[in-house]
Amino acid sequence: MTLKKAYIFDKDTVEFIYPSEKGKIVYWVGDFNDWQASDQIVYNKKRKAYIFKMPAYASGVYFYKWVVDGEWLLDPNNKESYQNGVFGINSVAKMPDFIEHFELKSDDSIPKGKIEKFDLDAKKLKEKREIFVYTPANYDKDKVYSLLVLQDGRECVELFPAHQIFDNLIYHKFCNEFICVLVSPKSSSKREEDYTFNDDFEHFLANDLISWLNKTYTISKDKNQRAIFGYSLGGLVSIRTAIHYPDVFGLCGGESSAFWPHDGQIYKEIRKKAPFDSKIYLGVGFLDGGEKLTALMADFLQELGVCHQARYSLGGHEWYYWKSHCRYSLQYFFPYTP
Repeated sequence: MTLKKAYIFDKDTVEFIYPSEKGKIVYWVGDFNDWQASDQIVYNKKRKAYIFKMPAYASGVYFYKWVVDGEWLLDPNNKESYQNGVFGINSVAKMPDFIEHFELKSDDSIPKGKIEKFDLDAKKLKEKREIFVYTPANYDKDKVYSLLVLQDGRECVELFPAHQIFDNLIYHKFCNEFICVLVSPKSSSKREEDYTFNDDFEHFLANDLISWLNKTYTISKDKNQRAIFGYSLGGLVSIRTAIHYPDVFGLCGGESSAFWPHDGQIYKEIRKKAPFDSKIYLGVGFLDGGEKLTALMADFLQELGVCHQARYSLGGHEWYYWKSHCRYSLQYFFPYTP
């Protein structure tokens, strides 16, 4: 079957086209409208299709689905799709000037690091937790390394994949070498429980995990060389862990961080803990849906005199955006030094 045009970019807009006979109930959903099937599309008789038009950047990439008669569908005329973790598979529209970052591509010519899986005892949680440990190429046990603790371990390993991105960024001198521990939540269904004001989980991150790492790897004892980071709720738990364990993590942050749980309690806790000398990285996409909360947090940290960097860029609340922005948080935490 010959595929028809799925979308058309023109200057600063893009049209998404769903060819069909009249009589269907059709919606377009994506980051642009917070994935809400709320505005039914009127049938275009002349073009024999349902058409959705929105603003777009020539260098942008957009993720979407069609909702047809109540069924959420990948675009039948678009071969490109992306596995977005727990958010499912979505169609991808790449605009004409879109360029994919080099670190997202496999490069067999560069040295490769190593990633290993462990099940670690979490004493207060009274169970074992899955973690993955990345060590850079030519890992030397006699050398001391910076540390990154990253939430959503399994998804970072499988969806980025993290080790590929780390290898590329280190090789091309975007950042210094580091060890990364990628910590999985108990399960997808228990992720919110782990990441939302869970003192026992945060105790595991700052105590059991660090104690094991100190015995197993040569990680820095300097808190300013130890970062904790995550995505969405993973950003919330990372920042909260850092402010409650300031002697363990001197660097923290998140992309698309979810600051809304418990009526914004994290703002109150930060104010109570201030002043503190942690450095915080905040990243968010213009189409995220939570960009206003990130801007509010950046202003709040500025008011409190907390060292931070806030970066706003094109993107939504999805894994593709997060993995393509790894470079910025790593440059902030572990800037390359010759």
